[in-house]
Amino acid sequence: MIPYGQLFILSYTKPSANSDINAWSRLPFDVQVDGDAAGDDFVLRNGNNTLPVAFKWRGGAPVSGDSIWEEPGPRNLTSDQQGATSCEDQPFSQAWVRFELRSSELQSILPGSYSGNFSVDIGQGSASYHSDVNFTVNLPTLVKISGLDDMVLTRRGNNRYRQDEPFCVFVSGGADYRIKASGGAEANAPFLLSNGSNTIPYRVRLSSDGSKLSKVDPGKWLEAKNSSTSLNCSDSNNTKVRVVVLDKWINGKPAGVYKGTLYLTVEPL
Repeated sequence: MIPYGQLFILSYTKPSANSDINAWSRLPFDVQVDGDAAGDDFVLRNGNNTLPVAFKWRGGAPVSGDSIWEEPGPRNLTSDQQGATSCEDQPFSQAWVRFELRSSELQSILPGSYSGNFSVDIGQGSASYHSDVNFTVNLPTLVKISGLDDMVLTRRGNNRYRQDEPFCVFVSGGADYRIKASGGAEANAPFLLSNGSNTIPYRVRLSSDGSKLSKVDPGKWLEAKNSSTSLNCSDSNNTKVRVVVLDKWINGKPAGVYKGTLYLTVEPL
């Protein structure tokens, strides 16, 4: 859950002609929330797109039980709360509202500005107070690479070593993206395996659609499709990278273990 909350102060008492606050009596009340909804869920809207949101309430001093977060849902009531004799009468005068977005819901939601209009009615019987609450959240495009592991070049064929490594690319709403590779932290670092001062170059191929592979130069972008709407591709993969080392690049090199680090960067289009 991703929470957004706000504290507010309220006073709810039984009217009295006596100006002495101590002579006033607390008036129990409950809370009803209504607004933009789809079925039993409150929602934020961006055109035809909807984002489920939890609207929660917490009173400072319930009539019974502890002060807890409640999620009454559209047109339902919270538990009874004890009214305050004044705005300084804590904890009776304290109350909170909070919106919560489920992280799982953000995976398949298109980026943009999502808004909702909600009403909060506080009271008991004919004595009540009405307030409107507007809530907006701006969702950026989310991107994640996962599933990559260390590669050991052991596969032989056509006078070369070749190894594939599948992985997952997630982009909000399954949008298109671009990907680039480099042999180091610098954007255009060459593709090199090293053993001390000795180096062996290697070739990198990236996929633009999950299957077709294209040779890429260090730091050069490749536009791609087939991103996932699941953060980890539902425990699977949707693309791959291939590393190739030709025999002619190895010939004459001292024996030993040659290592390198391949950097992959993804950006939404």
